[in-house]
Amino acid sequence: MQFSKYFKPEALMLTAFLATLPVYAPNQLLFNTGLIDTPTFMAPFANMLLGGAVVFGVVAAVVSARRGDGLLLSRALVTAASAAYGIGYALLVACAAVEGLASAEVAVVSGALLAFASVVLAVAWGSFMAQFSLRWALLWMAVMVGVAALMELLLSAVAFAVGAIVFCLLLPLACALPCWMAWRGDGGGGLPPVSSPDAADTCERPGGREAAARPLRAKLAAMASVAAMPFAGLMVFAFMMGTRKFILFDVVHMEVLGCALGAVAVVPLCLLGGKRPLMPLIYRLLLPLACLVLVVLNAFPPGTLPLWLAGWMTYPFYGAVAILALAGLCAVAHGGEFPPGLISGLAVAGFAACSLLGVAASGWA
Repeated sequence: MQFSKYFKPEALMLTAFLATLPVYAPNQLLFNTGLIDTPTFMAPFANMLLGGAVVFGVVAAVVSARRGDGLLLSRALVTAASAAYGIGYALLVACAAVEGLASAEVAVVSGALLAFASVVLAVAWGSFMAQFSLRWALLWMAVMVGVAALMELLLSAVAFAVGAIVFCLLLPLACALPCWMAWRGDGGGGLPPVSSPDAADTCERPGGREAAARPLRAKLAAMASVAAMPFAGLMVFAFMMGTRKFILFDVVHMEVLGCALGAVAVVPLCLLGGKRPLMPLIYRLLLPLACLVLVVLNAFPPGTLPLWLAGWMTYPFYGAVAILALAGLCAVAHGGEFPPGLISGLAVAGFAACSLLGVAASGWA
């Protein structure tokens, strides 16, 4: 593996986006200061954020499938999304810092701004990550998700003033590369854009002529045939993180720590030699084997060591599933047959929808 050839220092800024992405609930742990009332502010904020992400994600996917990613990666839209990202979080920080400022109206505005910004920035980052094949996307995602999880743990453990300063420093880093790509007119971070409004460019790519001629329904069906497993893995992760909440020693949130441990477990897969495809190995052997181990451990009686191990292993398992899913979606976009906007839009929409279902399921339990 020629690391120097594929090392992209600008990709490190993806950590800032993953650590601040609002549709992932643990990123909001910093704002649990006690000044924000859950029924008054957080409920309408979460509903607008996740519901808006579903709507904006579907719209982005449809636009990308019909017109390519030219509009989604345009200067005006990416710049507007970056501004909305900063303003939406500024409102949230202000509500968490100033008593009496939080209200349902501010919550709805903040949630709508962050929903719109999350989708557009996710499409931009997806376009950038589409330059990596599965093995390299897996390595980058493992490193970035692991570092982002450690950041989330630190932000949730420090005083709000310190955490807010660090969080506000991460926001411009999360938007810097998408803005630079948009103003440069480049959809792939130095490489030819994976999806382009120029029909000639689309048809020159592998499978591009057939993909350009397909109707929307055929494109979705074709994408489902190659992206079903990564997409399903990401949806399972979103649902379970919305349902399962466990705080270790009343300090460490296990859904965050699980992502860090899952990243450690995934890294060795990137180093496997040989020419065997990784996707079949992961989804036909490794993940079913891990599921079998968890099923066996969960069958033991309460209070036994195997059941305790099962509780600990569950969160790293789901963290690893999320990393594998994200890398798999990057690999699908890397093939060039489907535009990154279609993949990223559906991924954000599905993640938000499954998060809503998970939160609802936790309330019914």
